[in-house]
Amino acid sequence: MSVVELDKNKYKLTFEVGPDKFEEAVSQSFQKNKEKFYIQGFRKGRAPRKLIEIQYGKEVFYEDAINFCLQDAYAAAVDDSGLQVVSKPDIDVEECNAAKGVVFTAEVTVKPVAEISGYSGLTYGKMDLLPTEEEINKRIDADRDKNARMVSVERPAETGDVVTIDYKGFIDGEPFEGGEEDGRELTLGSGAFIEGFEGQLVGSAAGDEKEVNVIFPEEYHDEFCKGKPAVFKVKVNDVRQKELPDADDEFAQDVSEFDTLDEYKRDISEKITADKKSRAEQTRENELTDRLIEKLVADIPEVMFEQKTAQLVNDYKRRLYMQGMNPDTYMQRFNINDEFLTKMNRPAAERFVKVSLALEAVAKAEGIEATDDDVGEEITRMAEDYKVDREIIEKDILANELKSFKSDIVIRKALKFVVDNAVETEEAAGGAARDAIEEPVKTDEEGTL
Repeated sequence: MSVVELDKNKYKLTFEVGPDKFEEAVSQSFQKNKEKFYIQGFRKGRAPRKLIEIQYGKEVFYEDAINFCLQDAYAAAVDDSGLQVVSKPDIDVEECNAAKGVVFTAEVTVKPVAEISGYSGLTYGKMDLLPTEEEINKRIDADRDKNARMVSVERPAETGDVVTIDYKGFIDGEPFEGGEEDGRELTLGSGAFIEGFEGQLVGSAAGDEKEVNVIFPEEYHDEFCKGKPAVFKVKVNDVRQKELPDADDEFAQDVSEFDTLDEYKRDISEKITADKKSRAEQTRENELTDRLIEKLVADIPEVMFEQKTAQLVNDYKRRLYMQGMNPDTYMQRFNINDEFLTKMNRPAAERFVKVSLALEAVAKAEGIEATDDDVGEEITRMAEDYKVDREIIEKDILANELKSFKSDIVIRKALKFVVDNAVETEEAAGGAARDAIEEPVKTDEEGTL
């Protein structure tokens, strides 16, 4: 085997399969293909290999034979070369015959040499983990909202009220498919219906009938309705408002395990602090890895970004499938295609590749390795998380993924080293870092027209 550098991060491997191994592959190819050939005097699949080769040529079984022996030969060549290949190989057959076997060449792209310095003592902005009174009240109000009663009112509807309506839509004076529903509950101001619909119902009372004029947006999912004006004949059957319970000791007893409102508030405060701490840790890691990327020196091949982007797109589709949705149907409904997903995932893919290379460089500089104890602890953790026998995970990893498994452990240990050696500054975190630890706003999703 020989290795020749063609260009930066590009190499050419030359490797071979000896005549004995190639003969085994040809014999395997014969067994696979023998029923395809007709030799006079023999039933299909019964003709001897030599007669078939005499009539059709010795090379008749070579194509499959080459494929049978290529994978193992290429994998062995990569291992022997010591190269960290990151691309699919561009394979050529240089020579192929029974006497000498097969000589292959493979042009590959390899992981670049990554250099990094100044990774110890990185700084990150200070983050306040104490909950504010506003954040505590927001949580309480969310619980009050969940326990609210809906009460019918005689007054005209206001923004925030829930109306029950019957409606029928018309385009160019004709009803259209999907434009009619009875007994639909709609929260005014929620944005659940197309723009302009809900606002025209503000001021309506139970029993009112009115026409609502709207224009469907150009990006609307129904091709027939896109960009067209429509008229909806609407009857308001009921107007209701939320009646929130008072925030007192009785309320605390109803929604929690505590007897008093003060105890309930303290528990909320502790939970917000824990949530903020978790988000702050992730924010700190993001801030520090951003600074690592700035210190990374590496000529990264485009194929690494492309492959990671493709992986993220496939992961997105797999998540849809696991949630019970057909990815093709979902994407078609929301006018999403692979080109759009590729464009959206490219920045995350680039960041992932750069962070991985930076942390690998840190690990190399610091002599960080994945020990047997590290592997054992990680397998135990996975078994507990996935609630499966440890032996099942251990067997699968040791048989198929030990190298990448250890690589992931090394990267995590390198990240911990960077975080443990970072320095918090007195300057408060700003921008995205600050936003990341603020209380998230949770809303209930409603269906859209």
